Order: sequence, then C-alpha cells, then structure tokens
Amino acid sequence: MSLSWSRWGRRVLTLAATAVAATAIALNPAPATALPGAGRAPGPTEVTQPLDPGGYPARDRVLDASGEAVVTPAGGTAGRITATGTTTVAVPFLEYSAQFRGNASRVAWLGTRPLRADSIQHTDTWSVDYVAPGYLVFGAPTGAVVHSDGASTEVAWTTTAAGTWYSEHSWANVAFFPNQYGQLYRLRYAVTGVFQFGSAYYTVTGTAVSFT
Repeated sequence: MSLSWSRWGRRVLTLAATAVAATAIALNPAPATALPGAGRAPGPTEVTQPLDPGGYPARDRVLDASGEAVVTPAGGTAGRITATGTTTVAVPFLEYSAQFRGNASRVAWLGTRPLRADSIQHTDTWSVDYVAPGYLVFGAPTGAVVHSDGASTEVAWTTTAAGTWYSEHSWANVAFFPNQYGQLYRLRYAVTGVFQFGSAYYTVTGTAVSFT
C-alpha cells in the first residue's frame, strides 16, 4: 500500500490540481476586447466600390454640362441664356458599353426685357467614340435622331417650345452597345438651347467629355 502511494499518489494529486485550475480558468475567463465588426458580416452599405454585371469594379462617372452667354435681343436689354444638364454614365470594367442614366437638362432665358423668347429649341446629345464595327442604341427618346459614322454614334433629342423663357428635359436611360464587339474610349454629353427673338437666333451649348 505504501509502495503504491509513493509511486502513484503524487501523480494523481498533481492531475487533480491541474483539473481544478482548468475549471477555475473556464469559470473566470479573462476579459477580452472585441475587435470592430467582430461577429458581424459586412452589410451591403459597406461596399463602396460599385461593381459591373460581371462582378468587376465599374467605371461609372458623372457628366455635368454647362454653358451660358450674354445676348441683347433687338428692342430689349442684355440678359443671359443658359444650358445645363447632368447624366450618370454606367460603364463596365471592360469598357464595351455605356448607359447614360438619370438624364436631366434645362435651357433658359434669364433676361427681363423681353420676359420670354418667341421660341426655344432644346437639344440633348449623347455620343460615344469607339474602335468597333458599330454600336447600337437602346432606349432613345421618341423622335430622337441617331447618327453613326463608323467611329462614333450620336443620339440627338430636340424639342421646341413657343412663348416661354424655360425648357426642361428628363429621360431615364440611353444605352450604347456594340453590335458585335467594341471598345469605347470617349463619352460626350451636350445640352444646346437656340433662342429666337423676332428674326434673331442665339445659341448656347454646354458640353461634358470623359475619356474611358
């Protein structure tokens, strides 16, 4: 009995003490400082880089067009004519297409004599330059004119209002896609106003250009 105690007693006692210590650690864990965001998956609002349909970083950009001039109609006083507009162009990572979204433009006569122009011709122009056999246009406004020369494609939308000082355009989306394959290298957005006072016509244009 004493031999058994001398050979195994110390070992048994040591194991028991270790088990007690381990239990104490489990019952009284040391305080830990939580890392920011620990235990939480990133939400959609935390993604700051927009992605194209293929999952690559998109190359979207905003084009703001603005132009103005000072004119003096016959029998009137000097005043400003303005043309402004904005659009957001969605361009995928490989730069093969362009969608002009949220298009909004305004042209205005800001003079006081006369109070109104006899007529205002208001034009929005969207265009892309590319290396490709050709591009197709989707979503253009009714009555818009499409022109292509093999190196660029342009959409022009014109309306005319009579007896007013202001004209406004709004259009959701004008899209350009290659009919086979293509590479865009330049985007343009322009707003033009032609103001008629009697027999005189005055023109103002605002243009925004971006290289892809």
